[in-house]
Amino acid sequence: MTTAAPIILTVGLLPYFLDASKTKQYLKHFDDFENFEANPHTQELTWDNIKWHWSDGVILSVYEPISLLFKTLVKHFVGDSVATNYTISIILHGINTILSMALSQTLLIERVPSLSLRNINIFSGLGAILFASHPVRVEVVCWASCQPYLLGTLFSLLSCLAYVHKDVPEWLRYNKGLFRASIAFYALACLSKSVCVTLPFTFILYDALIVETKVTKRYTIRYDQYEDVNGSTAVYNLAISLYNHSMYFIVTILVSIKSFTANSVGPGTAGGDVGILERVTVLGAKLFLRLFFFFSPYKVMAIHPTIDEENYSSENQAITNRIMACMMARLIIALIRIIHEEGCNYYNWHLLLFTFAGILFVDILPTLISEHGWRYLFCNRHLYLPAAILTPLGTAVLLVAAKANPDEIIRTPKKRWVVNTLIIFLISEQVLRSGVEVKKWNDNMSFWKNNFEEHRDFKGSGSVEMIHLNYVRALLTEEKYFEGLTIMREAVKKRANMDEVSHIALSTIYFDIGLTLKEAGEASYAIEAYQQSIEHNGNHTKTLMNLGNAFIELGRTDTALTYLLKVVELSENDTQGWFAIGNAHYTDNSPVEALKAYKRCAHVAPEEFHRVIGEAIARAMLLKERLENEAEAA
Repeated sequence: MTTAAPIILTVGLLPYFLDASKTKQYLKHFDDFENFEANPHTQELTWDNIKWHWSDGVILSVYEPISLLFKTLVKHFVGDSVATNYTISIILHGINTILSMALSQTLLIERVPSLSLRNINIFSGLGAILFASHPVRVEVVCWASCQPYLLGTLFSLLSCLAYVHKDVPEWLRYNKGLFRASIAFYALACLSKSVCVTLPFTFILYDALIVETKVTKRYTIRYDQYEDVNGSTAVYNLAISLYNHSMYFIVTILVSIKSFTANSVGPGTAGGDVGILERVTVLGAKLFLRLFFFFSPYKVMAIHPTIDEENYSSENQAITNRIMACMMARLIIALIRIIHEEGCNYYNWHLLLFTFAGILFVDILPTLISEHGWRYLFCNRHLYLPAAILTPLGTAVLLVAAKANPDEIIRTPKKRWVVNTLIIFLISEQVLRSGVEVKKWNDNMSFWKNNFEEHRDFKGSGSVEMIHLNYVRALLTEEKYFEGLTIMREAVKKRANMDEVSHIALSTIYFDIGLTLKEAGEASYAIEAYQQSIEHNGNHTKTLMNLGNAFIELGRTDTALTYLLKVVELSENDTQGWFAIGNAHYTDNSPVEALKAYKRCAHVAPEEFHRVIGEAIARAMLLKERLENEAEAA
């Protein structure tokens, strides 16, 4: 594994470095402000913030204290720039790739002992590369808000590794330490991202299809093969398995209750705004549909084309689909042959059933359902965990089903080079398509334009207003000021009731838009943005200050003084506030008032600011003298 890991990481992570020069500057990595600067509880590593993570750490209706603590630690020790978070996401993805390979090796060594170590490394490495380089992974790695999925997958893989190592064949009993470690890692995974709650079903699937055991409370009895497995015995084994996995389900219930009952931070639905029955129904639908993904040996090999077909050319997609159809035909033929030779027992029928279910619910249905609504259940970030865990699981299932003869599944008997060429083509195509997807993620304008067009007709909410504003920021980077102002005015019309953190986030965006417009010399446009910032966050001193300065540039000193006086009312010792008031009076040819403001500023300003104040006082004195001379002359 140590020799293969560098090769796997190089090939698997290559797409994320093809456009690395641009990945450090785009704001859409931080589009969910409640995850970052708009959340005061992730800005500083303090005991109060840590307590908040565990007591009220619900972001967008998801209880994720571990992810919040991770963000706080990153902010405290290495900063929170786009480059930093992007690098951390790549590192986490690399760790998950290696853990996925380790899980695959463990399963193959355990269940297919006839395979040589070389073949085990080849199969495990191939699965890891296909997982790491798949285009569906791009969203999770490139989007800083998806780091909880990476963390949850990391702990889930550790839980899986502990689970598959828990059996000690010589003693026919559980290793209690590893079993408890598996539960602990599962708890950490659920506390990182609640999407991990489906993990116990993977363990049940592992017991049913891989281990082929009958689990009792104290020990495990292994079967070399199923003998006389009838329906009642299968139900009994399932009941025993559920009993032994009860601790996992208890953790699931506790995390779910916390997510349901706590108040949510951000523009997502707050816990108290939606009925428990409705939330349970939605969660149940997601779990139900994802289970079919879990039970698909084909899908978990991660060599299928991405669900988001519209992102790629139809020609390449058609070629890939034909290749996948041929491979699926071979898999199904192999399974049917096994059933024909060995009989229609419980194990073989369910293996075939799970394969067809996976094809139906993950390949066919997503292409039939609409863009909005149920298709959301198949969004890319939700596929990260199943692919990471079930790539090795599916590989092991297929090899066990084929009696440890890989030739029957992925190789043509006569021409080995055909298979080698196919594998190289699949990996190369995935790397290139992922590179294209990474580049699209870094195309700030097209990303937010598409996002804006998609949500333009949606009803007002904090999320919709934020999407509008991020598109405005993208327009401003290309100096399209008037078009940006038009979209900003449209965003204001989308305003709806929202929580305090959402108001702070939107106020921050409006403030940044105003600052950009002011620096571009568009003071009149900047005023509109600053006024909207105040609407969201009350009398924020920085916003009031910039609003006053913008009015000064337009020569509207009376209006400017109205806002600047509010600044010093909020903070009597605000140096910049008094200095701006002095500038307003100076612009209005009121040197006496300007001198009063500058002198007040000098009393509260730090020493390094005194030189600037002195120069301002000198200018005001000269203006006073000039005005007095003009008055005498008149």
